[in-house]
Amino acid sequence: MAGNPNNVDIWSGADVFFDFTRTAPSPTDLVTAWDPLWIPAGLLNGDDGMTDGRDESSEDHFAWGNILVRTTFGQHKRTVNVVMLEDNATTFELINPGDSTRTVAAGVITDEVYVPQRRKLKMGLELRDGDKIKRRVIDTVELGEVAELQMAENTMQQYNATLSVYPDGAGKLWRDLKTDPNYVAP
Repeated sequence: MAGNPNNVDIWSGADVFFDFTRTAPSPTDLVTAWDPLWIPAGLLNGDDGMTDGRDESSEDHFAWGNILVRTTFGQHKRTVNVVMLEDNATTFELINPGDSTRTVAAGVITDEVYVPQRRKLKMGLELRDGDKIKRRVIDTVELGEVAELQMAENTMQQYNATLSVYPDGAGKLWRDLKTDPNYVAP
């Protein structure tokens, strides 16, 4: 059998972090705790997981006689979709960007929601599969779409957000750090 089962990942644990200030230092290894400026989103929907979306336009070019000679690609876009389960301050700030506020006093949470004002932020992901860890830092994301919020008798409330990923000046979309499952210590 060709291939290596060590290279297959089934992520049994995950965390999503947001840096609303865009000033938090990015992790440089797989063991150091995330800086306190990275705020966790809380419990995530494990069935839906996180989805990396990819969209790109293409155009076929033909020579005389309908002979395909080239295909060009452009308008490359990446997104990250995450389904959060907790109604907490992080989720509230992500889903309601801008002037919306949440206050907590004497056991009462008060939300004031205004028309969203988009802003850019940083996003961090940490996935775990036994001893394997993968950390991803995306320096610039912006809330794109938010799925309808369903509140029903037999349905768990979920906050489904799609974030647009913006590359830096060199075209880098994100940086991953991942445990090498084939590493053997000398």
